[in-house]
Amino acid sequence: FEVRRHLRDRGFGAKAIAGAVEKLTRLGYLDDRAFAVRYAGWAVEEKAMGRRRVAAELMRRGVARDTIERALDEILYQLRIDFTTKAKATRS
Repeated sequence: FEVRRHLRDRGFGAKAIAGAVEKLTRLGYLDDRAFAVRYAGWAVEEKAMGRRRVAAELMRRGVARDTIERALDEILYQLRIDFTTKAKATRS
């Protein structure tokens, strides 16, 4: 979504945009799931954003709702494991 908008804003036509997006996807450069996981991790850890705000930001960027939910579940689960591990180490 962001790539399409960026290219459209730069004056590229629909055919050129579709070709670029297809090639970038095939090469593995456009991966909504990986982007959502990275963004969610950054937003939660660095910006202290809550689940709903992260979801809204990702939706605004064109990421599908199911992809967002899976990414948030993954990140929040990992953060709980990290927190639990750190808490146990502190008590030892």
